[in-house]
This record gives sequence, C-alpha cells and structure tokens, in this order.
Amino acid sequence: MRSYVQEDELSKHGLERYIQRALREDLADIEAAYFRGGGHFWVATARENDGERVVGIVALENKGNERGELRRLSVHNAYRRRGIGRQLVSTLEEWATAAGFRVVELNTGDTMAPACRLYPALGYVMTSSQTICARPRYVALFFEKRLRQEDDKLAHSMQKNTMNV
Repeated sequence: MRSYVQEDELSKHGLERYIQRALREDLADIEAAYFRGGGHFWVATARENDGERVVGIVALENKGNERGELRRLSVHNAYRRRGIGRQLVSTLEEWATAAGFRVVELNTGDTMAPACRLYPALGYVMTSSQTICARPRYVALFFEKRLRQEDDKLAHSMQKNTMNV
C-alpha cells in the first residue's frame, strides 16, 4: 500500500466506479438488501400529470443487536426543502421502534452540507469521524440516535448511580 500520487488518476476513476457500483448494488435488489435481512425500504411519491413519481427514498438495514443503519436517504432536487426528507426519516424511525430497534446509526460525508444540518436537527448525535481520503478531502461522519427515551433515561440513571458509588 502507498499514498496516492497524481499519476494514479486512472486508479481514482476506478475508485469512483467502485463507489457508483456499490451505490447501485443494493438498489438493484432492494428485497434482498433490506427486506430479507429484517430491514425496510420506503419511497415518497408525488402526483404529477402522468401519474405518480418517486421523489424520495430511504432504507433501514438491520445491523443486529437492535441496531439499524439509515441508508440511501435521497430526495429529488425539484422536491427538496419541502420536508420530504424529514418525513422519510420519521417514518423509518416509527417503523424501527415498532420493529424493536433501539438505535439508528448512519454515516454521511462532510461535503454533504444539507445532510450535516438535517441529521442533528432530527436528534442524531455525531459519534465519530474518519478521514477517508486526504486529497480530494473526504471525511465520513458517523451519527446515531436512540429511539426510545426510556433507554436514554436508563443510561442517564445508570451513569448517575455509577457516579454515586
């Protein structure tokens, strides 16, 4: 292994192809990627002259241990800033809670400014970050949210009791 150098430009394009392929693979078989593993997938639709159009998507992947990963949150450009992303996440969280998930985790890139504002506004807490690539700079940000308030109360109570010992 070695550091990237400018002559590796073709390799960089290979990495871009890998990323695009990874993005397509789960969407090519949503049933296998999400439903069979105990997760779920939602679409937001809008009525248009010629029928219904999918304008947003979000998925929950079951990671085990009562944890799910929020994946693929995306809203069509023409439909952004209308609360669709918030509705998708809210629907995911309601379903996840009913299905027994206690935590939803996610990751996004620091270059995704709208996502970096949205997730904290929805109660997600950044737990860590990792520099994936120095040039071009790309930092992955990891967030999570506890779905059940009693879990937070229990954790706070346990922390308080530990401090009193």
